[in-house]
Amino acid sequence: MRGPSQSSAVVLFVVMVLGVGTAFAVGWGRLEREREERERAAFRAIDLKSFYRDINHDSFGGQLPDDVEVVWDDDLGPRILGKTYFSPRTVIHIDRGKVTTEKGLLHVMRHEMCHVATEEMVAANKQDAHGQIFNTCMQRFQ
Repeated sequence: MRGPSQSSAVVLFVVMVLGVGTAFAVGWGRLEREREERERAAFRAIDLKSFYRDINHDSFGGQLPDDVEVVWDDDLGPRILGKTYFSPRTVIHIDRGKVTTEKGLLHVMRHEMCHVATEEMVAANKQDAHGQIFNTCMQRFQ
């Protein structure tokens, strides 16, 4: 049987373990947030034009125009990750708040680059911008 001092020691030990565990968890959470912030900053530093050129070379055989501008946009609207404007010049906008990983950027960039690749044919055939011609372009990424 334990005496009062032994019970108090056990309670004190449990409280100390919980305190150390909590401090560790708080510190770990802070370190994780700092790591994530560094990764976001590094991601935001990606040269979008070089990213475009690499995809153009690797996925489109370098056939897309090189004078396409690619920019971060702060708000393209609900559920819109990227948008391509064709007039007066071709500019791809990527939503900075919604596209937060390189994998996501790759997906959105390929999508927008298919718009660049198919724009003239879509217009000539009076198709929807996300119709069969566009979908044929996107199939290369599945």
